[in-house]
Amino acid sequence: MERIENPIEAIDKKDKQIRFHLLDALRGIMIIGVVINHFLVDLETVGFDINVLSNPFVEFILNFGRFMFVFLAGITCNLSRNNLK
Repeated sequence: MERIENPIEAIDKKDKQIRFHLLDALRGIMIIGVVINHFLVDLETVGFDINVLSNPFVEFILNFGRFMFVFLAGITCNLSRNNLK
């Protein structure tokens, strides 16, 4: 196995595109966060009284996650070769 000099950047040998694995991992974490957020909102909508979303710390985390999701989407769109694809 070939050693990668920069762990954030790696070359995908299949299609010779540069992949930013850290960005991919952060996007994946943000997507999981969105799924959990939607699940919790749906639980509260159908009547479960879990009171998680009213916690100020959870609100901060959700707002930060929303910002990071859009921010990372913008960065990866800018790094993309074909933005209309």
